[in-house]
Amino acid sequence: MDECTQVVDKNTEIFSKGGERMEKTEFGGFFVHTLDQKNRVFIPAEFRSKLGAEFVVCTPPGSADCIIIYTVEEWDRYFENLRSLCTGADRAFAERIASSSKRCVVPDKQGRITLSADHCAKAHLEKEALIAGVGNRVEIWNPALWEEKCAENMAKIEELAKLVQL
Repeated sequence: MDECTQVVDKNTEIFSKGGERMEKTEFGGFFVHTLDQKNRVFIPAEFRSKLGAEFVVCTPPGSADCIIIYTVEEWDRYFENLRSLCTGADRAFAERIASSSKRCVVPDKQGRITLSADHCAKAHLEKEALIAGVGNRVEIWNPALWEEKCAENMAKIEELAKLVQL
């Protein structure tokens, strides 16, 4: 794995902006909602309250078959980490790829956001979307793909869980 694809893991580092420490928001749990004909999906109120009035929807390098939603502050942290990890032509290319997948969105009055056709294709979304809180971000997955990835990694996750139990 090259440096630029490690950014999604590195974006949890402490980041300060203008001398002010930016606190992280933690997300957890998951919900399954229908994707309508206009690619609109409901974002649960629990997540919307933490995301703010406007937030970032993207499929940056390393997003692994899902759409990622960041708070604006967390996107800034992610992008700064991307810039610090990559240099020269790699940096310019990584910035282009990450920025070109970024869309700032504001939910409608029903709490829905409209996903682009590109984002839906990247996440293999069809009729349903699984919206999962994953630490510092929210991810949108095809529910069947989510189940497949969870099953593939369950043995490894169970081993890691044994190490962290109190």
